[in-house]
Amino acid sequence: MGIEVINQFLSWCCGVTGEFFTGVLLFGVITKLILLPVSLWCHWNQILMVRLLPQLNEAKSIYAADSELLAQTERKLFKEAGYHPFLSLLPVTLQLILLILLLSAVEKQLAGVDSFAAMVPVKDGGISWVMPIFAGVSAALFGWSQNACNPLQREQSRTSQFITNIISISISFFFGLFVMAGISFYWSDSNLLSILFQLICNRLLPPVKFINYYRLRKSQIRYNKVRRALHSKMTPEQKKKEREDRKRFFSVANKHIVFYSEASGFYKYFEQIINYLLENSNCIIHYVTSDFHDRIFEMNNPRIKGYFQGPAKLISLFMRMDADIVVMTTPDLGNFHLKRSYVKKDIEYIYTDHAISSTHMTLREHALDNFDTIFCVCDSQVRELRKMEELYHTNRKNLVHCGYGLLDTLMARYANETSAVTPGTKRILIAPSWHEGNILDGVYQKILEQLTKEDYLITVRPHPEYLKRFPHKWAAVTAFCKAEKYQNVVLESDFSSNETIFTSDMVITDWSGIAYEFAFSVLRPVLFINTPMKVINPNYRKVGIEPINITMRDETGISLDISETGKITETVRELFQNPERYREKIIAAREKYVFNAGKSGEAAGRYILERLVEKQQSRRKTLNQ
Repeated sequence: MGIEVINQFLSWCCGVTGEFFTGVLLFGVITKLILLPVSLWCHWNQILMVRLLPQLNEAKSIYAADSELLAQTERKLFKEAGYHPFLSLLPVTLQLILLILLLSAVEKQLAGVDSFAAMVPVKDGGISWVMPIFAGVSAALFGWSQNACNPLQREQSRTSQFITNIISISISFFFGLFVMAGISFYWSDSNLLSILFQLICNRLLPPVKFINYYRLRKSQIRYNKVRRALHSKMTPEQKKKEREDRKRFFSVANKHIVFYSEASGFYKYFEQIINYLLENSNCIIHYVTSDFHDRIFEMNNPRIKGYFQGPAKLISLFMRMDADIVVMTTPDLGNFHLKRSYVKKDIEYIYTDHAISSTHMTLREHALDNFDTIFCVCDSQVRELRKMEELYHTNRKNLVHCGYGLLDTLMARYANETSAVTPGTKRILIAPSWHEGNILDGVYQKILEQLTKEDYLITVRPHPEYLKRFPHKWAAVTAFCKAEKYQNVVLESDFSSNETIFTSDMVITDWSGIAYEFAFSVLRPVLFINTPMKVINPNYRKVGIEPINITMRDETGISLDISETGKITETVRELFQNPERYREKIIAAREKYVFNAGKSGEAAGRYILERLVEKQQSRRKTLNQ
């Protein structure tokens, strides 16, 4: 029945055009038009899938170590969005059915006919060999167009696109070898018409109208970070230590306090808290780190237990966490791969900041929603967090007026630093942030051109993240300074010491947190260059509070726009000529903005000990009942 219908339809098309190949072309156009509603349905289904990709990427980041939960989340998202995973097979299935029916119809049409359309390349050879090539080329063009225009195909990895294209080209070529030229022409014709109808679908249902590509790209970046971390290779020695430390960690019952550190350099943010706990309690500090070379393993304090866990094992360790309190500087708890414990539901998770900065501009939206307690640096953070709780209807957190531990450490070390005051040549530290458009992305050249003419010793110290992410840019900075043969410029890429902070008379920066660490510890001014702001949360204005990153600038130094870099020399002179005035302003700003300057460790440590006592009393009360 189906074969007869197709045969009659093909005969009609050939009769209308008066020629077999143009008849096949007309046949292809009409069938594509008939199937256009199906194509639009599948096209919309692809758009739905791409719309879901940001949520799927976030789910993959969160449940990277739990395939069952990931599968459940994916099924739930598909159901809610109305996405049908197997719908993409429908056009291919219909195309194959049509092709099978057409094979019989063409055989009837060309039976006993001695023409090019009836030639089979492997049997008849000659000019018919052009058809497999034509089929392969049409498949290549179709694949290229799909990669560029198909909303779902364009989001596949380049490797997946390449493999798909190679398979499609190979099938088309070999298919063209063993079928009549007329059938091969239809196959090639169908590939080329599919390009046209993909463009029609894009016009009728424009993907850009329904897909938030900005959100999609951000989610891909986050997921790629997690994926790279999970697949990072470890040496046998690292794997052995990871296994042993994991076993040792879970062998300890009744862990009271756990600190988590992303890398060795993060100990400085916990140092004041840990010191207070060691001096004022008998607590054992359990310190989990993702850095095999963390300095914690070099400490010989029997009350500090260090554990190394690589990225993949860290996820499941957090899932099985069984401590009373967990302290960390890593935001987005529960939003990505690090989640709250599935085993112990009453753990108190504490976030302590690693900069004197805003919580709504320099962190992602909802980055702190899943913490129970925040060790706040300043009153501005308290107001920001309360406003966000009200705005987003999130749980009310414990906001502890704590302060900033690293600043306390710097203040104490600076007070004991005999070499900090260096008469004679003035020292300037250029220390920008790492975000796009920072000082090292161009304006540093104008700064150096002016300052190198003066009698200053200049140190250029990039952000560690800048070196890690943009080594080629740092190489360009190095090449520039070398080419200019600056005698009074030092490039510093060793971050193991804070000596340059203590010995500098001034810092020039953009939006780096080092500005306030420097100003508030050594009481010397900062020259700010107003490059594009470092904004992690583009929706920060919804909170309605000016970020402290902006507020403190004019109270700790002078700000210049990029267009004002010609004033660098005179501005630096002005800052150097009024040291006492700026010293007084900076002291006043420190008292105004920073809680417990010099005593943040005590504020944080006392809170932790009080909460541990409360938890113990609550457990005893429960047991007695």
